Amino acid sequence: MVIYTVKVKNDSGESKTWCGKVYADQEEYQLSVAEMIQYSDNSTFFSDVGIGDALVGDGSQYFSDSVVGWNWLTGHSQPVDIDGNPIHYVPAFAFKTLSDGSKLFKRLHGTIESLTTGSNNVIFVCPHGHVKMIGARIVGAEIGDYCSFYVLDDENGTYFGTPNAVLNQYGYNVAIAPDNHIETCKYDADLYYGMQIKFVYTSVSDKTVGFNFDMSEVVAPS
Repeated sequence: MVIYTVKVKNDSGESKTWCGKVYADQEEYQLSVAEMIQYSDNSTFFSDVGIGDALVGDGSQYFSDSVVGWNWLTGHSQPVDIDGNPIHYVPAFAFKTLSDGSKLFKRLHGTIESLTTGSNNVIFVCPHGHVKMIGARIVGAEIGDYCSFYVLDDENGTYFGTPNAVLNQYGYNVAIAPDNHIETCKYDADLYYGMQIKFVYTSVSDKTVGFNFDMSEVVAPS
């Protein structure tokens, strides 16, 4: 298995502090797996990526597109190695073993979306065969923003027969806390490959907002 490399660089022209670490201008640093999660949840780093002061790279290049860089950091896009094989996080440990012998591994995904004033649809497609959805985090909201969120069948209607059918609604015009809103389930919800999480997000202004999805992949015993 290829280790997923994430590097960050200060390209602001001045010193910056992210997650407690001070970076001189043009200083680079390779993140550990634990730091990838920490940086993906940091609103200051998120804002600096959005304006180009912070760059994210894969060890061989830094991405000029902030959305591509953020998706690389959060694992939302599926990276591949030089031979085209998928690159996965190397899990540090399984924190839970299920009764059938399956193990749960942490999977944190995120995406940056450019929102306009009014209603916006944000859709995340489950990239794993089976996950336990634990919660979501919204970074960059303002007072007055609100959203509803749904779980949909996949685009082919694989699981319930109707493409993009609404399977459940978990939020109803929920007021979003400014800057950093965290929504955590006291119980996990099962999602399968291709199922969609849909946010109908009403924004009070044009802005960039980050959406992080906290889940655990169910890995069958080998």
